[in-house]
Amino acid sequence: MLTHRFEPFRGFDFINEQINDLAKNVKRGLSIEYGNFVAKMDLLEDEKTIEIVVEIPGVAKEDVKVIISDDNKLEISGTKKSSFKEEDIKDKIVRIERSNGEFSRTVLLPDNVDKNSITAKFNNGELRLTIAKKEHEKPNQIEINIE
Repeated sequence: MLTHRFEPFRGFDFINEQINDLAKNVKRGLSIEYGNFVAKMDLLEDEKTIEIVVEIPGVAKEDVKVIISDDNKLEISGTKKSSFKEEDIKDKIVRIERSNGEFSRTVLLPDNVDKNSITAKFNNGELRLTIAKKEHEKPNQIEINIE
């Protein structure tokens, strides 16, 4: 007779791993995306800088916008335009796999970034942002005389 041990909490290990992965990603910088075209992104960090590399092939530099807000949200948005005019191809379409349209990626940056030091370079469909970090400020201590 074959018997199996009943383990009512067996699936919770997987859920716990997923929650831990989510917490790690939030700690590293929450990223939100929307749009018809999804821009792939890498986020690299060391002691002095954060580097964000966004892959946006087929997008012109003029069609990309980068904004950082007061609450450290960095938004990268733009438009990937189709190389065809719809009226020219609508009767000829067999398959269309390439996507186009608007895209947006938003990254929540840590508090210690220097917003005035952000540099952006665009080359061959790759946007590379480099953001310097500020040194952590030491708490200001004032000695109080005791009477």
